[in-house]
Amino acid sequence: MNRLFKLIVLLLTTQISVAENTVSISGKITNPTGNKVYVKYVKNYLTNEKGIADSAFVDKNGNFSMTFSWSDFHPALFFHGDERSAMFLAPGDNLKMILDAKQFDESIKYEGIGSEVNNYLAQKTVRFTPLKGSVIFKMSEKEFTTMIDSMHNEKLNYFNMFFKGKSEVNTSLITFMEYEQAEINYNWASTKMSYAEAHEYYMQLKEPVVLTERYYDFLKQVPVQNPKAMNSTAYLEFVADYVSTESAKMQKKDTMQNIITVKEKYMDDNFSADLKDYLFAKWIFSLLTQENDVVSGSRLLEKYKGFSKNENYIKILESNLAIVSQLAPGNLAPNFYFPDLEGKVVSLKDFRGKVVYLDIWASWCGPCRMEIPFAQKLEEEMKDKDIVFLCVSVDPDENAWRKIIKEKEMGGKHLISKGNFESEITKLYNVKGIPRYVIIDKEGIIVDSNAKRPSEEVKADLDELLN
Repeated sequence: MNRLFKLIVLLLTTQISVAENTVSISGKITNPTGNKVYVKYVKNYLTNEKGIADSAFVDKNGNFSMTFSWSDFHPALFFHGDERSAMFLAPGDNLKMILDAKQFDESIKYEGIGSEVNNYLAQKTVRFTPLKGSVIFKMSEKEFTTMIDSMHNEKLNYFNMFFKGKSEVNTSLITFMEYEQAEINYNWASTKMSYAEAHEYYMQLKEPVVLTERYYDFLKQVPVQNPKAMNSTAYLEFVADYVSTESAKMQKKDTMQNIITVKEKYMDDNFSADLKDYLFAKWIFSLLTQENDVVSGSRLLEKYKGFSKNENYIKILESNLAIVSQLAPGNLAPNFYFPDLEGKVVSLKDFRGKVVYLDIWASWCGPCRMEIPFAQKLEEEMKDKDIVFLCVSVDPDENAWRKIIKEKEMGGKHLISKGNFESEITKLYNVKGIPRYVIIDKEGIIVDSNAKRPSEEVKADLDELLN
């Protein structure tokens, strides 16, 4: 009898443990636009790769249900059709949701365990419209500061009012509140930190913006080292940008120092183990994927392997180093075959004998669109030279690709490699952000795999190859 009792207790304990490490989500969708729903999450903060926690079919009545493993307090995204909604899930959550796909954001409502924080997120989405960079960064410093600070205060006030006087305080709620405060505060701080560079870009200024003396006082309101915010993408982006900004300031005071050396020492001297691990990994990843800096990336990776125990990050960085090494100047450019506007398959090899200025872009990419007039001017200036302006789009929507080429009267030779950042061209050239430009010489050899943009006076670099 005693043994039987122990067995029953063991089984019950196991069932409770399993339930506490799972999340259940069920619901009903009116006017569904597809037959499936998905829950996705950031699988890797280094690469921003998203994983699928689970998916479920929507039946003929609009009902769906899913239960999946979930052992941490973590943000997630609910997807249906072309729409998505922010979530925050905790182990043991049991959510029931209703929504109308025709009024997706406005109609989402939750019941059950975990409903409080997710109702807040759903309502926050409706209440606060995302700001467009092309609008806010064209404002004067005073106009920009007034708008950004006002919205920040509104978000904090709404957050505090929503959770004011909540009698039930538990680990899940406390963790979410810490996360959400970090998201609000560090999104605000990151936006303000970006203003000078973004204002120069959107206003196409030739001289650096001079800000008022006390502009950066806002940084006193946000701690740079905040271990409790490590699950906030806003915080991780902020601290990485902060390090770059501070390192650049230090390097300007001592121009004899290399920026790589300055940044490396600054990170060594100022950050705790967990943050140092993330910051070095993120920096190396950026050097390899954004700047194609094999020399610095390789050296810093060896250093990172000496103090980090994050085998996952090390594996990712080693893989990217191997790819980027193949894209170093002097190597043969990876060949590809993609269809053009007439549906004819075109190869990179078809342009041997001409310098190729390769533009990897997409119609949905704002910075890509801003380069169009500069590219048109550059092409006109070089129309009688042995150069081809080869534009490879990663658009998943072929109609959008064709439409913008026609509307903007874009020149060059146009090909399409569908799939956004999962497309073949992005994998071949290790592209993590667009636009990306590559210069290839007449023999098909890479000259620069992270070349200047048309707006950055790349003409001199191209002329050097053509003379």
